[in-house]
Amino acid sequence: IRVTDSLLKTLHLSKGEIAALLGHEMSHVLHRHGQSQLLKKNLLQTILKAVFYDDGDDEEENFGEAVSELMVRSASFLGQMKFSRTNEYQADSGAWDILFHGGVYNPQSVQRLL
Repeated sequence: IRVTDSLLKTLHLSKGEIAALLGHEMSHVLHRHGQSQLLKKNLLQTILKAVFYDDGDDEEENFGEAVSELMVRSASFLGQMKFSRTNEYQADSGAWDILFHGGVYNPQSVQRLL
């Protein structure tokens, strides 16, 4: 998760809204939205490479290590993907929960961010 200076300057966010933005993005990670999108995109190719432990680096690895490397290599896709509305609502709800349970910022910041 990264927040650029230009984003902060353009949106003029409060600290609570920045916390809401980060909470929203953290929720995408916690709910594995990116992983599921990536797997849907390359499911067959990823499965075949993982089954044969073929991630192209000539290292002996177990199944989990091979899958992890394949997913890391496909990370550029993560920055370009768009999540479904359901994923977005789930991330908004997760941001609300993170702010509420964190007790530092008002969860209403999520609504203001939207």
